[in-house]
Amino acid sequence: MKQFRDFISEARQMPEFEPIRPNISGVVIDGLNMVIRGQITHWTVKNYATHEALGDFYETLKEQLDHLVESCIAVGYDTNDLEQVNINVQGNDLQTFEIDLMQYRDSISETIAMMPTKFGSIEDILVSIQKTIDTMSYKLTLS
Repeated sequence: MKQFRDFISEARQMPEFEPIRPNISGVVIDGLNMVIRGQITHWTVKNYATHEALGDFYETLKEQLDHLVESCIAVGYDTNDLEQVNINVQGNDLQTFEIDLMQYRDSISETIAMMPTKFGSIEDILVSIQKTIDTMSYKLTLS
């Protein structure tokens, strides 16, 4: 298994990545926001099934975001784009979380639509994130 330093040393600049760079940064920053908000909401909900679903959600999303960034680094993504991250964790009620979750899904859809075919593996990660969101949304309808 490759180590992180291997990704950095093998990273190559790919000009095809440049048009989607801002979208990737947005997906990562908004995703980190959803991870934190998911965890805070997880702590505050009273329904056990929702509590468990939120726990699964934020843990899975965190891993997927890590995989996304590492895959993007391999094609020239500069993590300096993330240095000035400002995450707003206000509005942690379940209803606001659900609304923001669907907006996050929409931004991922926009990024997928812009994705050059050359970056199929990155697109696959984005689709996995969408599936995680869809699963969370479905579980919220059950509670």
